[in-house]
Amino acid sequence: MTSPLLAQNITVRRGTRAIMREVNLEFKAGEVTAIIGANGAGKSTLLAALAGLRSLQHNEGSVLLEGKDMQTLSKAVIATKLAFLPAHSSVPFPLTVRELIALAEPSQTAYLEALAAMELEPLEEKAITQLSTGEAKRAWLAMTLSRNTPILLLDEPLAGLDPRYQMRLLETLQTRASNGACIVFIAHDIPYAARANRVIALGENKVMADGTPLEVLNSSLLRELYGVEVWLGTEPSTGALVPLPTRAV
Repeated sequence: MTSPLLAQNITVRRGTRAIMREVNLEFKAGEVTAIIGANGAGKSTLLAALAGLRSLQHNEGSVLLEGKDMQTLSKAVIATKLAFLPAHSSVPFPLTVRELIALAEPSQTAYLEALAAMELEPLEEKAITQLSTGEAKRAWLAMTLSRNTPILLLDEPLAGLDPRYQMRLLETLQTRASNGACIVFIAHDIPYAARANRVIALGENKVMADGTPLEVLNSSLLRELYGVEVWLGTEPSTGALVPLPTRAV
């Protein structure tokens, strides 16, 4: 089966400095992947490259979307396969939540499902400019979710959300993956990265680790990535890994 998304020998430079060097990654259907790494590790650069928003023509490597080089595909074709939400989104005019989500041209079912996933029904007719930062983030997430694409790329989707909505989003992403979607998100909070099926750790311009949360989120690697000591526990009800930073080192 052809991989939904495949990065081959990706090298991205900023001036003469390589901020990402020879990255090879395969992303599978039915899997939620969290990308972690310190500030400046190249997380957003990688996600932008995967979304086709960072031209590789003047760098190196290629991104294959369902087996086809993304640079050979039209934006319209890419848009039917892949949805991307950057870390910061805004509109300069007062669209309502309903109008913002409608920009994705969703079906009525997709619209209602996305609205419910982010619990936005009470805010449906409010202008984005009148919402709190977290409420606006939920509206942008709903718009992205409503597209129902088989590939979903999210840059820091949990930032600015209350814990309830962070958990609602993670549950929604896992449900999408169980139905065959390929989902990749950037995580700054290590405990939330542990809820993904797979974790990719970026550092020193390259992939430092790639595997399950148990394989990647160990004390040694997290100390090297972030300069912190981490307590590793388990959730009593599920036995899932719970990594918690305790102090800077």
